[in-house]
Amino acid sequence: MSKSASHLASDRWIGRIIDSRYRIHEPIGRGGMGMVYKVEHTQMGKVAALKLLHQNLARDKDLVKRFQREATSISRLNHPNIVQVFDFGRVDDSMYLVMEYLPGEDLAHLLRRQGPVPVQRCLPILTQICDALSEAHHQQVIHRDLKPENVRIRRTRDGSEIVKVLDFGLAKILDETDTDSAVTERGSVMGTPYYMAPEVIRAKRMDGRLDIYSLGAVAYRMLTGVSAFVGKSPMVVLTKHLNEKLIPPSERAPDRLIPPELDSIVMRAMEKDVDRRYQTAGELKRDLMSLLRTLDGEMSWPSWTPTPMVRPPTGPHAHQPAVDFQPYGATPSDSPVPDRLSREDLKFERKLNRGRYMLWLIMLPVLCLIGAGVYWFALHKEEVLAPTVEVEPNNTPEAATKLLPDSVISGQLGRRISSRESDRDWYRIEVRGVGPQALRARLTPVPNMDVTLELFDATGGHITGSDSSARGGGEAISQWVVTPGGFFLLVREVWEDGATPTENVTDSYTLSAQWAPFNREQWELEPNDDHLKAHPLTAGASISGFIGGSRDQDCYKVTSAAAGTLSGEVSGPAGVNLAISLRRKPADKPKIVDSAGTSEGEKFSGIKLKKGKVLLLCLRRNAIKKPPVGQTTPGMEQPYELKTTLSR
Repeated sequence: MSKSASHLASDRWIGRIIDSRYRIHEPIGRGGMGMVYKVEHTQMGKVAALKLLHQNLARDKDLVKRFQREATSISRLNHPNIVQVFDFGRVDDSMYLVMEYLPGEDLAHLLRRQGPVPVQRCLPILTQICDALSEAHHQQVIHRDLKPENVRIRRTRDGSEIVKVLDFGLAKILDETDTDSAVTERGSVMGTPYYMAPEVIRAKRMDGRLDIYSLGAVAYRMLTGVSAFVGKSPMVVLTKHLNEKLIPPSERAPDRLIPPELDSIVMRAMEKDVDRRYQTAGELKRDLMSLLRTLDGEMSWPSWTPTPMVRPPTGPHAHQPAVDFQPYGATPSDSPVPDRLSREDLKFERKLNRGRYMLWLIMLPVLCLIGAGVYWFALHKEEVLAPTVEVEPNNTPEAATKLLPDSVISGQLGRRISSRESDRDWYRIEVRGVGPQALRARLTPVPNMDVTLELFDATGGHITGSDSSARGGGEAISQWVVTPGGFFLLVREVWEDGATPTENVTDSYTLSAQWAPFNREQWELEPNDDHLKAHPLTAGASISGFIGGSRDQDCYKVTSAAAGTLSGEVSGPAGVNLAISLRRKPADKPKIVDSAGTSEGEKFSGIKLKKGKVLLLCLRRNAIKKPPVGQTTPGMEQPYELKTTLSR
């Protein structure tokens, strides 16, 4: 028996029917996340691809929940350059995704077979990937593991190429199970080192710009035949992404005739500073298209034809990356394409299945009457049964304890997670209402711990945090603007390098949160720490606010409809020594008002204000430092009042 036949015979999935409708025929790919099979819909006779994730992934309940949530988002993506995912589920001890069946080969296989890609062929491929990223980012889906193995290319009979990007969001489904390192034993689950953005390596807040960096790295590989950064180990490669200057593609491969404009595009896409990088895939596509039009006008490109098999690159920059989608046999581009299953087919199937449930529709009025009878109880059950003590384990957002508005819950930072990480207490809040709300949260101290309070969005993205007090002090988040939806609050100990996290099973803290509609003319809103985010204030008006942490600064953009002389005063919260800075332009040297003492507030006068001009007024503590051990930073919970007058 041949090796391939023996492999098929030992594969327990071959011949099985999944979810009563997908018959597994043969494997067509394998990778760090699982196997990919060619399947046939038992009723329609159409083929699809089924990705079966590794069994050990399905044993993690938190991972299963993430899989269901993220797979729902991925299945909503509908774009010509994105592989359609139209079904998902769980079978036995595995999870699966059903997606469209794709002939052709992946970009990694093409690069190994043909070597670097000519510029005139590379640009259309990159623009199609940009289109895929633009659609996904618009749907709030980040790829997080873009690499040649996840780009599928099929050449049509007229010589053009159709690009499909696959595995959107799978890295996010899996990443929270590996908290110690960006590179795990599962290989490329968390991202491939050759294409990983610096913010991913540093575990900072991530958005769609990390995909743009990865696309720049993919373009570098396509143009030069080697990766932008290489090394003897994944950690060496990751370190170079963080610290090493990028060599322009044209210098790395001088014989490839790479135009300087394309150098600039790739270098900007791979900027280490996310703010200097392309901010959207649409911006990157516009520059690629502009260059393509320029090159088409300047010279006549020879028509490309597939080159013969080339020897893999050798030398100090050569490498053989791990393949996440390694075909058992690629379907030739000009071969007949099998009748493939589509999203529309499954929609039609579901319509047929609805007929089986007509009896339930007939009974719906009766069920509605029953539901109305228990509606009140269901509506108030959450309040009646809401926990007043944290429910352990709540070390992850998925296991977060629910926190209702205007309620107080107690908890303990008990058993540490590891020798470097304290207990983590996650709390879930649901901001309801219409329009933006102002959020306040209060955390009482734990005697022997330096605690911090952090706010995250529904996807786990960090929004803000409070770490103003030292050990034995409390924390607070005040007047932070949030929109209706889900958020998380995290309570943990401040991590100190080399120190063993504290465990405290005797002392409890309390946490409370409130949110309500705000009046912008009466209360300052966070964030407003600089001139770009300054809160608008009309000369002659009054406003209240909170001086939060030791580094908090409340800035106001004071304007007037008429010229005059501005004066004002601000009350001093107990224990706070305030200082006022005044400037007409952000670059001007500020005028500092800091004559009164602690708790006394400050006054200013004689400030000439022209009609329509702006005065930047900022309030802060006159000293940026934490209070003594055992004390909470004063003023975080007591508002100040700023009063201004305008005389003419």
